[in-house]
Amino acid sequence: LGEEAVVVNNNNNNNNSQSILATQNTHFKFNPENGMIEPYKSAIVTITYTPGSISSSKASFGLQVKGAAADKILKCVGEVKETKCSFVEKKIDFGVVPVGLLKEKSITLKNSGENSAVYSIQKLDTDSITVNPRQGRVGKKGAQKVVVELKPTRPKKFDTTLMCEIRGFKTLKLHVKGEAKIPLIEVLSEKILDFGEIFVGSSDKKKIVVQNIGGNIPAILYLDLTKTPDFMVADKTGKVIASMADDKAIVILPPEREDLNDSDVESETDEFYSSDGGSSTAEEKGFKYKITVLPNNDIEFFLIFHPTQVFEYEYDLELSLAGVPSSSA
Repeated sequence: LGEEAVVVNNNNNNNNSQSILATQNTHFKFNPENGMIEPYKSAIVTITYTPGSISSSKASFGLQVKGAAADKILKCVGEVKETKCSFVEKKIDFGVVPVGLLKEKSITLKNSGENSAVYSIQKLDTDSITVNPRQGRVGKKGAQKVVVELKPTRPKKFDTTLMCEIRGFKTLKLHVKGEAKIPLIEVLSEKILDFGEIFVGSSDKKKIVVQNIGGNIPAILYLDLTKTPDFMVADKTGKVIASMADDKAIVILPPEREDLNDSDVESETDEFYSSDGGSSTAEEKGFKYKITVLPNNDIEFFLIFHPTQVFEYEYDLELSLAGVPSSSA
């Protein structure tokens, strides 16, 4: 933005009513646009220049005074010093992405000019792709990191263009492409996981194998045991999963509670499991697990039943594929 002030004088002994015409111009705005000036007084009018994508703007405005024979003409010229910007990257290629999962790419907007550059990135033609920050200022000889995220909600090929308007410079374009697919998985286990009758305090386990047999993309599954605290998951060696580390194939997801911070989550997890791998009744809620299966691979784990009270269980195991309802997984 640029601002200039002009002084409008009333050099006679009559009240003058003045107004500025043709203020429809989008680049120049006047404040105030009209008003009354007392005899032998003056008024200050502020002109604000808002440049667009072009480097300069010119316009003429008429100052209309009531009773005057003709309008006073005011010519306005606004110029923006040249900026030179470009994207470091030539394109954004997300490759193949599983439906329902977030994939992030970073691009860099570089300003090689001697003046600050103001940019604005247009909203893309799909809600699955977001850009942050979409607008801002890049200092001279500076750079701005822009994050582009893809989170597809259904199988689809993406082929679009990211448009970035630079004030006083040309519009930059960046090709964006990618494809969202649903992994093809197969669950190998007994059709009915029947633990039979076991004593309170003892344990039994059933093996489950998940195979990722198609799509050439990782499969992310969620096993929800939050409503059944007497059930838990163990890895293929029989060790109970009690970690929230995100570098493992099977991890516990943090509880979906706003009143817990990270330290609360860790202490609650530790309290749930005893040193011998059993479960504690201190927290009457199970956990939700995230299971990652690499392309053309499989993962083996155990569902452990460790009852803490006399009860009869019969329910459907909630194992869902990311982006797909649980009934379809």
